[in-house]
Amino acid sequence: MKQILFISLPLFFAAALCMCLTSCGGGDDDSGSGPQTQQQNGGGNGGETNGGVNDPQYSQQLGTPLTLEAIGNGTITFKNRAAGNVMYKVDNGATQTIAPGADGNIPVTAGQKITLFGNNATYSPLNSSEDSNISSTTDFYAYGNIMSLINSNSYNTETTLTASYTFSGLFADSPMLHSHPTNPLLLPATTLSENCYDGMFIGCSNLTTAPTLPAKTLVKECYSYMFYECSKLNHIKCLASGINGDSFNYDLYMYDWVYGVAASGTFVKASDSSWIKFSSGMPSGWTVSDNKEQEGLNGDIPLCPDENHPHMIDLGLPSGTKWACCNLGASQPEGFGDYYAWGETTTKSYYTLNNYKYYNNGSYVDIGSNIAGTKYDAATANWGAKWQMPTYVQSKELFDNTTLEWITMNGINGIKLVGKNYNYIFIPKAGNWEYNLEFAGEVGYYTTASFYERNGSYTSNSAASFYFYNGTLSWGTHGSRGFSIRPVSKN
Repeated sequence: MKQILFISLPLFFAAALCMCLTSCGGGDDDSGSGPQTQQQNGGGNGGETNGGVNDPQYSQQLGTPLTLEAIGNGTITFKNRAAGNVMYKVDNGATQTIAPGADGNIPVTAGQKITLFGNNATYSPLNSSEDSNISSTTDFYAYGNIMSLINSNSYNTETTLTASYTFSGLFADSPMLHSHPTNPLLLPATTLSENCYDGMFIGCSNLTTAPTLPAKTLVKECYSYMFYECSKLNHIKCLASGINGDSFNYDLYMYDWVYGVAASGTFVKASDSSWIKFSSGMPSGWTVSDNKEQEGLNGDIPLCPDENHPHMIDLGLPSGTKWACCNLGASQPEGFGDYYAWGETTTKSYYTLNNYKYYNNGSYVDIGSNIAGTKYDAATANWGAKWQMPTYVQSKELFDNTTLEWITMNGINGIKLVGKNYNYIFIPKAGNWEYNLEFAGEVGYYTTASFYERNGSYTSNSAASFYFYNGTLSWGTHGSRGFSIRPVSKN
């Protein structure tokens, strides 16, 4: 289930980072304020339900810091044995600091949440003889992105571990730790370091679902003893590539990592790996399946059949709507393309309210609540009758039925939206245009053809648009400013 947060996104991105949870006020037709805003680090309903890379719950948690949620009353202790400070908040209260070498004993009541942060670039241990460790006198959940201990601001994009023993033993001997029923714990690193997760969950006897392990390439003892004696653990998803029948490789990378787990369970692997069953490999007695989502997410399925863009990409959406592979005016999927004010079909050197075609004598000209396919539709005017601007309903359907990833394609930042059929599109952070191009590579601003709509009725008097930046997808409004357009095919 998606997390919906009612906020407003300011247009001026320089202020947006510090103001994105505040109201923008009215008056500006491109203010970014609208009837709803959706904080979304992943989307859609496709994929598995056990915290997989193609699971919307996985993607959503990328933007959630490491969180400890108390199930009962007691004390949760964080022993900080890293070289840098660890900061925490209880229920988003005041920030507290746990210094290197110190123990933070945090009293909690049932339902309280501790969020943890750090700016330890390598998260290197303070010394080689003792690991940082989280323990508790009461049952608790752990979920969210563990990389918030490394980078308190941009943890949602952190995927590299550099220090040996990075998170070794972090939850070791914590029988009070439980897997949250819906919110996964994320270990999103795809570049690992030696012993990075060594013994991380030893003795966590109430852990039932392992964090997804997305790294394709393993390093020495990265997973050794990781789930040792996790007696209720019954689901592991490990996407390591090229694992074969050589037992030496298993002992090198993951010695006894599944010793003592549940007698039955499910093991999800990369399709190019052939695991053997023993305590340093795949658990005996478990069923095995290939990770069918992986190919679509990692780009092994081509985005376009050839270089003759644009193409209509079928994402398996309920309505059958096909989305263009690139922006209006672009010649490739990562191209920024052209910029348009709402209802205008030609580009300009600058975009302001004063030169907006449909603003005269202090009033807006009524050109309708849905301009898709009309003479005001820039996609139809420039690409022909097979194409049109997407409506708000079509845009919402796109995000509701795909999985969202924050990626860089050929040096361009943007989002990748993967359909249930594993086809995908890339939408670049193309910025917007007023007097010149602004925030290119930082924010994507995309207009739609219609006002906001609910149950067949329009609920606003402004064109809907969507914005995305820094792990957040937001809905806003659009008028005179130059925004990007990602066309759709006419049904």
